Amino acid sequence: MSGVLHVVQSGDRGGAQRHVRDLARGMPRQTVGVVAGNGGWLMDELGQGGVTTVGAPSLARSLDPIKVRRASAQVRQLAHQWGATIVHAHGVFALLASVDAPLPLIYTTHGVQWTDRAHPAWLRSLSWSVHRALRSRVGAVVAVSEQEAREVEAVGVPRHCIHHIPNGVELTRGVPMVREPVCGVAARLVAGKGLEDLITIMAELPRVNLRIAGDGPLRVRLEAHAARLGVAARVHFLGWLDDLGPFYRGTAVYVTFSTKEGLPYTVLDAMAYGLPVVASDIPGHRELVGQGRTGFLVDSRSAGARRLAQLLADPGLRCQMGREATAAIAERFSLQAMLRAHSELYGTLAV
Repeated sequence: MSGVLHVVQSGDRGGAQRHVRDLARGMPRQTVGVVAGNGGWLMDELGQGGVTTVGAPSLARSLDPIKVRRASAQVRQLAHQWGATIVHAHGVFALLASVDAPLPLIYTTHGVQWTDRAHPAWLRSLSWSVHRALRSRVGAVVAVSEQEAREVEAVGVPRHCIHHIPNGVELTRGVPMVREPVCGVAARLVAGKGLEDLITIMAELPRVNLRIAGDGPLRVRLEAHAARLGVAARVHFLGWLDDLGPFYRGTAVYVTFSTKEGLPYTVLDAMAYGLPVVASDIPGHRELVGQGRTGFLVDSRSAGARRLAQLLADPGLRCQMGREATAAIAERFSLQAMLRAHSELYGTLAV
Protein backbone atom coordinates (compact mmCIF):
# COMPACT_ATOMS: atom_id res chain seq x y z
CA MET A 1 0.00 0.00 0.00
CA SER A 2 1.20 3.50 -0.78
CA GLY A 3 2.31 5.82 2.00
CA VAL A 4 1.79 9.42 0.93
CA LEU A 5 3.58 12.43 2.40
CA HIS A 6 1.67 15.59 1.54
CA VAL A 7 3.69 18.81 1.28
CA VAL A 8 1.88 22.16 1.13
CA GLN A 9 3.47 25.59 1.17
CA SER A 10 1.19 27.04 3.85
CA GLY A 11 -1.19 25.95 6.56
CA ASP A 12 -3.32 29.05 6.13
CA ARG A 13 -6.97 28.65 5.19
CA GLY A 14 -7.46 28.22 1.43
CA GLY A 15 -8.45 25.87 -1.36
CA ALA A 16 -5.14 23.97 -1.48
CA GLN A 17 -5.22 23.45 2.27
CA ARG A 18 -8.77 22.17 2.19
CA HIS A 19 -7.77 19.79 -0.61
CA VAL A 20 -4.91 18.42 1.51
CA ARG A 21 -7.17 18.10 4.54
CA ASP A 22 -9.76 16.13 2.61
CA LEU A 23 -7.17 13.79 1.08
CA ALA A 24 -5.43 13.15 4.41
CA ARG A 25 -8.64 12.65 6.35
CA GLY A 26 -10.33 10.67 3.60
CA MET A 27 -7.44 8.26 3.07
CA PRO A 28 -5.91 7.77 6.54
CA ARG A 29 -4.40 4.39 5.72
CA GLN A 30 -2.53 5.84 2.74
CA THR A 31 -1.34 9.04 4.46
CA VAL A 32 1.85 9.03 6.52
CA GLY A 33 1.74 12.75 7.32
CA VAL A 34 1.49 16.35 6.19
CA VAL A 35 4.25 18.97 6.06
CA ALA A 36 3.09 22.60 5.89
CA GLY A 37 5.06 25.82 5.73
CA ASN A 38 3.40 27.17 8.85
CA GLY A 39 0.75 26.28 11.37
CA GLY A 40 -2.77 27.60 11.37
CA TRP A 41 -6.05 26.32 10.05
CA LEU A 42 -4.78 23.17 8.29
CA MET A 43 -2.76 21.95 11.26
CA ASP A 44 -5.72 22.48 13.58
CA GLU A 45 -8.06 20.61 11.24
CA LEU A 46 -5.73 17.63 10.80
CA GLY A 47 -4.76 17.51 14.45
CA GLN A 48 -8.39 16.97 15.37
CA GLY A 49 -8.51 14.05 12.93
CA GLY A 50 -5.37 12.35 14.23
CA VAL A 51 -3.20 13.03 11.15
CA THR A 52 0.51 13.53 11.83
CA THR A 53 1.61 17.06 10.92
CA VAL A 54 4.86 19.01 11.02
CA GLY A 55 5.52 22.69 10.39
CA ALA A 56 8.46 23.60 8.17
CA PRO A 57 9.35 27.30 8.68
CA SER A 58 11.72 27.28 5.70
CA LEU A 59 8.91 26.19 3.39
CA ALA A 60 7.59 29.58 2.33
CA ARG A 61 6.63 31.64 -0.71
CA SER A 62 10.29 32.37 -1.33
CA LEU A 63 13.06 31.43 -3.76
CA ASP A 64 15.78 32.16 -1.20
CA PRO A 65 18.19 29.27 -1.91
CA ILE A 66 18.98 28.79 1.77
CA LYS A 67 15.29 28.41 2.65
CA VAL A 68 14.69 26.11 -0.31
CA ARG A 69 17.60 23.84 0.71
CA ARG A 70 16.44 23.72 4.33
CA ALA A 71 12.86 22.91 3.33
CA SER A 72 14.10 20.25 0.91
CA ALA A 73 16.25 18.64 3.59
CA GLN A 74 13.33 18.52 6.01
CA VAL A 75 11.02 16.93 3.44
CA ARG A 76 13.64 14.26 2.63
CA GLN A 77 14.18 13.55 6.32
CA LEU A 78 10.47 13.24 7.10
CA ALA A 79 9.81 11.09 4.03
CA HIS A 80 12.46 8.65 5.27
CA GLN A 81 11.41 8.86 8.93
CA TRP A 82 7.73 8.24 8.20
CA GLY A 83 8.31 5.54 5.59
CA ALA A 84 6.71 7.42 2.71
CA THR A 85 6.56 5.80 -0.71
CA ILE A 86 5.16 8.87 -2.53
CA VAL A 87 5.54 12.61 -2.05
CA HIS A 88 2.54 14.69 -3.10
CA ALA A 89 3.39 18.40 -3.46
CA HIS A 90 0.66 21.03 -3.44
CA GLY A 91 1.68 24.36 -4.98
CA VAL A 92 4.88 25.44 -6.70
CA PHE A 93 6.88 26.27 -3.55
CA ALA A 94 6.00 22.86 -2.10
CA LEU A 95 7.17 21.37 -5.40
CA LEU A 96 10.55 23.08 -5.04
CA ALA A 97 10.90 21.59 -1.55
CA SER A 98 9.99 18.10 -2.74
CA VAL A 99 12.01 17.51 -5.90
CA ASP A 100 15.07 16.09 -4.08
CA ALA A 101 13.16 13.42 -2.18
CA PRO A 102 14.15 10.07 -3.79
CA LEU A 103 10.55 8.97 -4.27
CA PRO A 104 7.85 9.19 -6.95
CA LEU A 105 6.52 12.76 -6.99
CA ILE A 106 2.97 13.94 -7.64
CA TYR A 107 2.23 17.62 -8.09
CA THR A 108 -1.12 19.37 -7.82
CA THR A 109 -0.94 22.89 -9.21
CA HIS A 110 -3.87 24.53 -7.36
CA GLY A 111 -3.76 27.32 -9.93
CA VAL A 112 -0.95 28.21 -12.31
CA GLN A 113 0.51 31.64 -11.73
CA TRP A 114 1.69 32.35 -15.27
CA THR A 115 -1.88 32.81 -16.55
CA ASP A 116 -3.20 34.76 -13.56
CA ARG A 117 -3.19 38.52 -14.17
CA ALA A 118 -3.66 39.11 -10.44
CA HIS A 119 0.04 38.22 -10.06
CA PRO A 120 2.82 40.61 -11.12
CA ALA A 121 4.57 39.96 -14.43
CA TRP A 122 7.84 38.87 -12.78
CA LEU A 123 6.06 36.16 -10.77
CA ARG A 124 4.18 34.88 -13.82
CA SER A 125 7.44 34.63 -15.77
CA LEU A 126 9.24 32.98 -12.88
CA SER A 127 6.44 30.46 -12.39
CA TRP A 128 6.58 29.47 -16.06
CA SER A 129 10.36 28.96 -15.86
CA VAL A 130 10.19 26.88 -12.67
CA HIS A 131 7.50 24.61 -14.06
CA ARG A 132 9.42 24.16 -17.30
CA ALA A 133 12.59 23.25 -15.39
CA LEU A 134 10.94 20.73 -13.07
CA ARG A 135 8.48 19.07 -15.40
CA SER A 136 10.70 16.05 -16.06
CA ARG A 137 11.03 15.30 -12.31
CA VAL A 138 7.29 14.96 -11.71
CA GLY A 139 5.76 11.53 -12.20
CA ALA A 140 2.19 12.82 -12.34
CA VAL A 141 0.47 16.18 -12.32
CA VAL A 142 -3.04 16.49 -10.93
CA ALA A 143 -5.11 19.23 -12.57
CA VAL A 144 -8.30 20.08 -10.73
CA SER A 145 -9.94 21.52 -13.85
CA GLU A 146 -9.84 20.91 -17.58
CA GLN A 147 -8.38 24.38 -18.12
CA GLU A 148 -5.51 23.68 -15.72
CA ALA A 149 -4.81 20.42 -17.56
CA ARG A 150 -4.42 22.38 -20.80
CA GLU A 151 -2.23 25.01 -19.12
CA VAL A 152 0.07 22.36 -17.64
CA GLU A 153 0.36 20.60 -20.98
CA ALA A 154 1.33 23.95 -22.55
CA VAL A 155 4.34 24.19 -20.24
CA GLY A 156 5.64 20.90 -21.61
CA VAL A 157 4.28 18.20 -19.29
CA PRO A 158 3.42 15.11 -21.39
CA ARG A 159 -0.31 14.56 -21.69
CA HIS A 160 -0.11 11.03 -20.30
CA CYS A 161 1.34 12.41 -17.05
CA ILE A 162 -1.58 14.81 -16.50
CA HIS A 163 -4.54 13.54 -14.51
CA HIS A 164 -7.72 15.60 -14.43
CA ILE A 165 -9.22 14.99 -10.98
CA PRO A 166 -11.82 17.62 -10.07
CA ASN A 167 -12.20 18.86 -6.53
CA GLY A 168 -14.99 17.10 -4.70
CA VAL A 169 -17.26 18.00 -1.80
CA GLU A 170 -19.61 16.20 0.50
CA LEU A 171 -23.24 16.15 -0.49
CA THR A 172 -25.65 17.95 1.79
CA ARG A 173 -29.33 18.62 1.97
CA GLY A 174 -30.61 21.50 -0.12
CA VAL A 175 -31.18 24.69 1.81
CA PRO A 176 -34.66 25.93 2.68
CA MET A 177 -35.80 28.55 0.18
CA VAL A 178 -34.61 31.95 1.39
CA ARG A 179 -37.21 34.58 0.60
CA GLU A 180 -35.13 37.61 1.55
CA PRO A 181 -33.01 39.29 -1.19
CA VAL A 182 -29.64 38.07 0.11
CA CYS A 183 -26.67 37.13 -2.04
CA GLY A 184 -23.38 35.87 -0.69
CA VAL A 185 -19.76 35.11 -1.51
CA ALA A 186 -17.06 33.27 0.46
CA ALA A 187 -13.54 34.35 -0.44
CA ARG A 188 -10.20 35.60 0.73
CA LEU A 189 -10.27 39.38 0.52
CA VAL A 190 -7.46 39.69 -1.99
CA ALA A 191 -6.97 40.96 -5.54
CA GLY A 192 -8.59 38.96 -8.31
CA LYS A 193 -11.77 38.03 -6.45
CA GLY A 194 -13.91 40.79 -8.02
CA LEU A 195 -15.19 41.98 -4.67
CA GLU A 196 -15.19 45.70 -5.51
CA ASP A 197 -17.47 44.97 -8.46
CA LEU A 198 -19.83 42.97 -6.24
CA ILE A 199 -20.05 45.84 -3.79
CA THR A 200 -20.64 48.30 -6.64
CA ILE A 201 -23.56 46.19 -7.83
CA MET A 202 -25.25 46.72 -4.49
CA ALA A 203 -25.70 50.40 -5.45
CA GLU A 204 -27.66 49.19 -8.50
CA LEU A 205 -29.82 46.80 -6.44
CA PRO A 206 -31.12 48.98 -3.62
CA ARG A 207 -33.02 46.32 -1.67
CA VAL A 208 -30.40 43.56 -1.87
CA ASN A 209 -27.98 42.54 0.90
CA LEU A 210 -24.51 41.11 0.24
CA ARG A 211 -22.84 38.83 2.79
CA ILE A 212 -19.07 38.31 2.46
CA ALA A 213 -17.58 35.38 4.39
CA GLY A 214 -13.81 35.64 4.59
CA ASP A 215 -11.02 38.03 5.45
CA GLY A 216 -7.79 39.36 4.03
CA PRO A 217 -5.61 42.40 3.36
CA LEU A 218 -8.23 44.23 1.27
CA ARG A 219 -10.91 44.32 3.95
CA VAL A 220 -10.36 47.94 5.00
CA ARG A 221 -10.34 49.09 1.38
CA LEU A 222 -13.51 47.16 0.59
CA GLU A 223 -15.30 48.53 3.65
CA ALA A 224 -14.33 52.05 2.59
CA HIS A 225 -15.62 51.35 -0.94
CA ALA A 226 -18.98 50.27 0.47
CA ALA A 227 -19.13 53.40 2.62
CA ARG A 228 -18.38 55.69 -0.35
CA LEU A 229 -21.22 54.13 -2.34
CA GLY A 230 -23.63 54.42 0.58
CA VAL A 231 -24.24 50.68 0.78
CA ALA A 232 -22.27 49.86 3.94
CA ALA A 233 -25.47 48.96 5.81
CA ARG A 234 -26.24 46.30 3.21
CA VAL A 235 -22.74 44.84 2.78
CA HIS A 236 -21.95 42.54 5.69
CA PHE A 237 -18.35 41.45 6.33
CA LEU A 238 -18.59 38.23 8.32
CA GLY A 239 -14.90 37.36 8.64
CA TRP A 240 -13.71 33.76 8.63
CA LEU A 241 -16.41 31.30 9.63
CA ASP A 242 -15.48 27.89 11.01
CA ASP A 243 -18.81 26.53 9.84
CA LEU A 244 -20.11 27.90 6.54
CA GLY A 245 -23.33 25.90 6.72
CA PRO A 246 -25.39 28.72 8.27
CA PHE A 247 -23.92 31.14 5.71
CA TYR A 248 -25.11 29.04 2.78
CA ARG A 249 -28.45 28.31 4.42
CA GLY A 250 -29.06 32.04 4.84
CA THR A 251 -28.20 32.90 1.24
CA ALA A 252 -30.59 33.01 -1.73
CA VAL A 253 -28.02 33.31 -4.54
CA TYR A 254 -24.29 32.65 -4.52
CA VAL A 255 -22.31 35.21 -6.53
CA THR A 256 -18.64 35.42 -7.50
CA PHE A 257 -16.77 37.68 -9.92
CA SER A 258 -13.28 36.16 -9.62
CA THR A 259 -10.95 36.79 -12.54
CA LYS A 260 -9.12 33.43 -12.25
CA GLU A 261 -9.99 30.19 -10.47
CA GLY A 262 -9.02 26.54 -10.70
CA LEU A 263 -12.14 24.71 -9.56
CA PRO A 264 -13.35 26.77 -6.59
CA TYR A 265 -14.52 24.94 -3.50
CA THR A 266 -16.84 27.78 -2.53
CA VAL A 267 -18.89 27.39 -5.72
CA LEU A 268 -18.94 23.61 -5.27
CA ASP A 269 -20.18 24.07 -1.71
CA ALA A 270 -22.87 26.53 -2.75
CA MET A 271 -24.12 24.10 -5.38
CA ALA A 272 -24.06 21.21 -2.90
CA TYR A 273 -26.27 23.32 -0.64
CA GLY A 274 -28.71 23.82 -3.51
CA LEU A 275 -27.90 27.43 -4.38
CA PRO A 276 -28.05 28.91 -7.88
CA VAL A 277 -24.84 30.68 -8.87
CA VAL A 278 -24.10 33.91 -10.69
CA ALA A 279 -20.44 33.79 -11.69
CA SER A 280 -17.90 35.50 -13.91
CA ASP A 281 -17.47 33.75 -17.23
CA ILE A 282 -14.03 32.22 -16.67
CA PRO A 283 -12.82 28.64 -17.31
CA GLY A 284 -12.91 27.54 -13.66
CA HIS A 285 -16.56 28.59 -13.42
CA ARG A 286 -17.59 27.22 -16.81
CA GLU A 287 -16.70 23.72 -15.69
CA LEU A 288 -19.13 24.05 -12.77
CA VAL A 289 -21.98 26.37 -13.70
CA GLY A 290 -24.37 25.12 -16.36
CA GLN A 291 -25.59 28.24 -18.15
CA GLY A 292 -29.30 28.62 -17.51
CA ARG A 293 -29.44 25.31 -15.61
CA THR A 294 -27.52 25.73 -12.34
CA GLY A 295 -26.98 29.48 -12.63
CA PHE A 296 -25.67 32.14 -14.95
CA LEU A 297 -22.22 32.99 -16.30
CA VAL A 298 -21.81 36.73 -16.90
CA ASP A 299 -19.21 38.78 -18.74
CA SER A 300 -19.84 42.20 -17.21
CA ARG A 301 -20.92 43.86 -13.99
CA SER A 302 -24.18 45.05 -15.54
CA ALA A 303 -25.01 41.52 -16.71
CA GLY A 304 -24.29 40.26 -13.20
CA ALA A 305 -26.68 42.82 -11.71
CA ARG A 306 -29.44 41.78 -14.14
CA ARG A 307 -29.04 38.08 -13.42
CA LEU A 308 -28.96 38.64 -9.67
CA ALA A 309 -32.13 40.71 -9.85
CA GLN A 310 -33.79 38.03 -11.99
CA LEU A 311 -33.00 35.22 -9.57
CA LEU A 312 -33.85 37.16 -6.43
CA ALA A 313 -37.26 37.99 -7.91
CA ASP A 314 -38.07 34.40 -8.92
CA PRO A 315 -38.11 31.82 -6.08
CA GLY A 316 -39.32 29.13 -8.47
CA LEU A 317 -36.34 29.57 -10.77
CA ARG A 318 -33.95 29.57 -7.81
CA CYS A 319 -35.45 26.32 -6.54
CA GLN A 320 -35.22 24.66 -9.96
CA MET A 321 -31.60 25.71 -10.46
CA GLY A 322 -30.74 24.66 -6.91
CA ARG A 323 -32.00 21.13 -7.57
CA GLU A 324 -29.96 20.98 -10.78
CA ALA A 325 -26.89 22.22 -8.90
CA THR A 326 -27.13 19.54 -6.23
CA ALA A 327 -27.60 16.86 -8.91
CA ALA A 328 -24.47 18.09 -10.72
CA ILE A 329 -22.40 17.76 -7.55
CA ALA A 330 -23.66 14.22 -6.95
CA GLU A 331 -22.90 13.21 -10.52
CA ARG A 332 -19.53 14.87 -11.17
CA PHE A 333 -17.99 16.50 -8.10
CA SER A 334 -18.44 14.28 -5.06
CA LEU A 335 -15.74 13.93 -2.42
CA GLN A 336 -15.92 10.14 -2.77
CA ALA A 337 -15.08 10.34 -6.49
CA MET A 338 -12.11 12.62 -5.78
CA LEU A 339 -10.73 10.27 -3.12
CA ARG A 340 -11.22 7.21 -5.31
CA ALA A 341 -9.36 8.80 -8.24
CA HIS A 342 -6.42 9.79 -6.02
CA SER A 343 -6.26 6.33 -4.47
CA GLU A 344 -6.03 4.79 -7.92
CA LEU A 345 -3.30 7.26 -8.93
CA TYR A 346 -1.27 6.53 -5.81
CA GLY A 347 -1.55 2.82 -6.57
CA THR A 348 0.07 3.27 -9.97
CA LEU A 349 3.09 5.17 -8.59
CA ALA A 350 3.86 3.49 -5.25
CA VAL A 351 7.32 1.90 -5.08
